[in-house]
Amino acid sequence: MVTLFSLDDAALSRRLERLASLAWLPGALLEIVGGTLRLQRAARSSLNPPDAARLAVAGPEARAQGAPWLPAADFPYDPAPASPLWDELCTLLASLRGSPAEAVQTLRRETAADEMLPAKAFAAFMQNDEAFFSAWAARLPQAPALIHFLAQATLTPQLAAVTDALATARDDRRVWEHGHCPHCGRPPFMGELHGKEGLRRHTCSFCGASYRAARLQCPFCLERGEDKLRMFTTDSLPFFEVHVCKTCNNYIKLADLREQDEALPAALSDLASLPLDMLARQEGYSRPTPSAWGF
Repeated sequence: MVTLFSLDDAALSRRLERLASLAWLPGALLEIVGGTLRLQRAARSSLNPPDAARLAVAGPEARAQGAPWLPAADFPYDPAPASPLWDELCTLLASLRGSPAEAVQTLRRETAADEMLPAKAFAAFMQNDEAFFSAWAARLPQAPALIHFLAQATLTPQLAAVTDALATARDDRRVWEHGHCPHCGRPPFMGELHGKEGLRRHTCSFCGASYRAARLQCPFCLERGEDKLRMFTTDSLPFFEVHVCKTCNNYIKLADLREQDEALPAALSDLASLPLDMLARQEGYSRPTPSAWGF
């Protein structure tokens, strides 16, 4: 399984070059993604892995009933090492032209008046406080997703370290049939098909966990009726599929990795398949989760 943190620098660079060749991805967006990844990977390499035995995980019986190992709000994180990464990400965005740089200037003035703003954003992200981010989106109309992006991108290395620790104790061979991540309880943002059998895996929108999922089941409302589930793709993106559910009107994209030599991590596959989001929305379906980049 390929993740943002499992690739070496050369392999990651090759994958970013593949994204750069796609006409529908703006160069400014790829600059943000590439720069963010470099900062996140440096932060991740400096973290000590948490001890899975010391995490207050749910018991076997609760997990058998669908309880996550550790609810997202209970994931441990440390604001102290997170704050420098927040500042580095702001510097990255400020170096670019356009609305992100303007929004960062406004945000820096706000942070000078309230030094606790980053910590408040971290807490809001952990608690899934949509009201907090909606209020800031209104205050930063030139880049309404900025605060959410910064909070998610800053905490991603720490959340990845926790989910990696949980993965060492979980049986990855078992299919998880519930509509949320087995590690944290949040929904997936991207799926993948692996191996000759086309085993299906989902990637969590919060902690980045990858887990086995049912082959024919809506990941959000758990609908299994074949007449309610539909799949479509486009000739321009032969290795991607959109799976939609007529019951809840939600969709998830799947990357078919069965014949790909250098698979993209889910967070990059999501970007590579952006035209399918447009097609799904034109069909009247919604995506209930943001991308791995907070937008």
